Amino acid sequence: MDNPSSARTLMRRLRSWFAPAKPTQPPESTGDQASPETATATPSGQRFDGAVSSQRDFVAGNSIRIVNHYHAASGQTHSKEDIARQVAGYLRWLVGKTESIELRGIASKEVGSQVVRLPLDKAYVPLRARAMPCRNDGLDHNNRLRGGRDLGEGLEADREERDIALNEALGLGYRLAIIGGPGSGKTTVLLHIAWALAASLLSQTAEPARSRLGLEMQPGQLPLPIFVPLAAYAKYLRDLPSHAEAEAQTLSHYLSHYHIRKQAGFKLPKDFFTQILVDGHDVLLLLDGLDEVANDEERAMVRQEVENLVSGRPGLRVIVTCRTIAYREQGTALGADFREIAVQPLDWERHIQPMIRLHLPHGSA
Repeated sequence: MDNPSSARTLMRRLRSWFAPAKPTQPPESTGDQASPETATATPSGQRFDGAVSSQRDFVAGNSIRIVNHYHAASGQTHSKEDIARQVAGYLRWLVGKTESIELRGIASKEVGSQVVRLPLDKAYVPLRARAMPCRNDGLDHNNRLRGGRDLGEGLEADREERDIALNEALGLGYRLAIIGGPGSGKTTVLLHIAWALAASLLSQTAEPARSRLGLEMQPGQLPLPIFVPLAAYAKYLRDLPSHAEAEAQTLSHYLSHYHIRKQAGFKLPKDFFTQILVDGHDVLLLLDGLDEVANDEERAMVRQEVENLVSGRPGLRVIVTCRTIAYREQGTALGADFREIAVQPLDWERHIQPMIRLHLPHGSA
């Protein structure tokens, strides 16, 4: 695969590695029959030893912030143990959705065409990005990931453009817009964040969130990741009947609708997502693909709903992804509270070829 033209062809085909199929469909529902033998390795070498043992640890935890949050918000109508059990089911589902990515369209004379499924903890390569200056001079520098580091490194640093590793992005603010070209890794960054947070929350261990995301905080204090493709929200709005109530059109309502409808092996209370979004604390929204909304009118509507959701919720953490050209040139840019993080282009030799060689039979790449 050293021929430049062949390399360019495969490079185009392998964009799906860093832009895998959007998780708009849930995995096959297994109810409570998830295999206790399932195990995932974390970067530190620890074992994330399956759904049963990790769920038991999660339910036994007495200081899991998101569980306490909903327990108080719901008027204590559910026991903490019941809430923890169902949140653990959600986290297990999310780990299953995000723990691997696919390489599609690989072809060689040894293996032919195939789809290669790679574990995210091994396949993910931290990308470089350019953090743009904050546009909001009123940025609250007292905001912190509780128990972790500052969000930003002071006013002067926030006013400067600087290079970062994308896994450092959570330290740059509560409102982030990750922008880049097609196939540059925007979706994979969100999947990686969701996986690391869900795995650490479920296993109640610092890893992989500490080494992968740089979060120096107790596992029970980590924010709950919520991943939603914005194109699916736009379709939902398009399909709503004209007489639908205003509340049904909100992004907050859709976040609940989307996840409750897709429950597989967990039975969260119907008001779970609505309640935890009232103030937005202890949550990280991962909103993918603003540019993938079908047209300018719908994109403007979705953008406005994102801004409506974050308004008045200073503790709500949100990351939105969008292609650069759509964000900067087509009127899609979010409000001044959002800091732009521009993904730098993928490099064939540094990012893609090593992973191909690692996960294909010797000599076939």
